[in-house]
Amino acid sequence: MSDSVTHSRSVDMPNCSYVINDPYHILLTHLPDMIRTISNRVNIVSKDQQRLDIEVRHSQNLLHIVNQDMLLVKESSQGIVSCARGLKNSEDLLAQQIRPLEQAVHDPLVTSFDGTFIWKITGVHEKLGKN
Repeated sequence: MSDSVTHSRSVDMPNCSYVINDPYHILLTHLPDMIRTISNRVNIVSKDQQRLDIEVRHSQNLLHIVNQDMLLVKESSQGIVSCARGLKNSEDLLAQQIRPLEQAVHDPLVTSFDGTFIWKITGVHEKLGKN
């Protein structure tokens, strides 16, 4: 009887030793740690995705604002161009109105102060054929 008890002990020990060195058993003992690590990484990726979604929405809002501002700038520039054209037309009209006034101011200057009329002929050299 004592021999059978001793024999059973020697059988149990190698089996126990074999189970501990079994790669599947080692893998199973590390599996909860691996699952925890993967879960943590999934949480990090999920938070990153949420942060990126927020940044994308913020960027889209900024882009929308910039587009609206660009439309306002375009409308303003068109208004400025219209005003510039109007100013150019006004300048041309004023120039036409100033010419007779300049002539009216210039005509009395062709007369001397002693009452003698002085003729001022422009382009005399060209009219005489001299250059």
